[in-house]
Amino acid sequence: MNDLNAVVADLLGHLHSTAPNRSKFATQPAADRAYIRGRVDANDSFIFGHQIRRPPAKFPRRVPMWTQSQVKRENFLRDTYPVLNLGTTSREVQQAIERLPKRQRGIAERQLQRAAITEIVLHSFYIHMMRQGTIARILRRRFPLGRKNKLEVVRNALKKIRDYQPADD
Repeated sequence: MNDLNAVVADLLGHLHSTAPNRSKFATQPAADRAYIRGRVDANDSFIFGHQIRRPPAKFPRRVPMWTQSQVKRENFLRDTYPVLNLGTTSREVQQAIERLPKRQRGIAERQLQRAAITEIVLHSFYIHMMRQGTIARILRRRFPLGRKNKLEVVRNALKKIRDYQPADD
């Protein structure tokens, strides 16, 4: 059996050499198949290896209307994570956390990290329509998630988002 790369290069060269003589959309399937049959052994693995696959099914995603408003997303984060109510800017929140006793400081820092993760999941999943696995990879690079499964963090955040009922304005 000939070197596979040489055979493929020869086949491509033959097919491209006949291309200028015909239009872009016209083909000579019988001539091309005959040429290929003469050059390639039927037992070669790549002859039957290629199959056309359907793209993965896209299921419609239920997007809560409140996720499309920046103000309502901020209200969700403030309602869900009270540590964000300690200040109006991130610097004020950090300073307020530093003034807390040690045990409460640890709780507040974890809550602040969860709030940041939830905000990223909310924005990526409902605004940018990213998949859960992609969001999990982004979070893994940005946050030390410890022993938790990557998708578990995303699913927990999505559960919190889905369970939220905004106050009617």
